[in-house]
Order: sequence, then structure tokens, then C-alpha cells
Amino acid sequence: MEFKADEFIILLMRWIHFLSGVTWIGLLYYFNVVQVPFMKETDPGTKSGVVQKLLPRALWWFRYGALVTVLSGLIIVSSHFMHGHGHGIFSTSWGISIAIGGGLGIIMFLNV
Repeated sequence: MEFKADEFIILLMRWIHFLSGVTWIGLLYYFNVVQVPFMKETDPGTKSGVVQKLLPRALWWFRYGALVTVLSGLIIVSSHFMHGHGHGIFSTSWGISIAIGGGLGIIMFLNV
């Protein structure tokens, strides 16, 4: 079996895309399901500590998880076009679904 650097890079990009996407969406759920209800119920002293210590760290991971997800996804899509496989991506229902998801992901990223 021959080692191809291009295939390894795409495999690596897919894993990076997957893991950063899990980080991004996981933190989105954390903010909406855990932190927002907690902040409504907590006292001002605890709320101040959360805002000063926890929130900046969580937002850093959220922001850069989104950035890495979008950039790695664009690298994956551009590699398909560079290797001549891009023409069929948007001609199947699967490809159209992925394109719609990617477009919605970019809209979400622009709101981060």
C-alpha cells in the first residue's frame, strides 16, 4: 500500500473538522442548556465569578472551535475541486444536504 500525503492530509482535516465541530456545537448546547438557566438562578457573587473566570474560557473554545470547523471544511471542499472530484458534489441529494449544512454552518460562524 502506497502512502499518499494528500490522502493523509484530507483524513487529518476530516478528523479536525469533526472534533472541532463537536466542540463548537457541544459548547453551544452548554451555553443554552446549562449556563443560561444557571445564571438565572444564581446569586450575584457567583454570577460575577462565572462571568470573569469561566465565560471567557468557554467563549474562546466556542469561537475557535467555530473557526477551525469552517476552515477545515473549506479545505476539504476545496481539495475535492482541486483533485477534479468537485463536479459531482452538488449533483446528489447527499451533496446538496452537505452544501446546505455547510452554508448554515457558515451563517452560524458569522454570528459568533
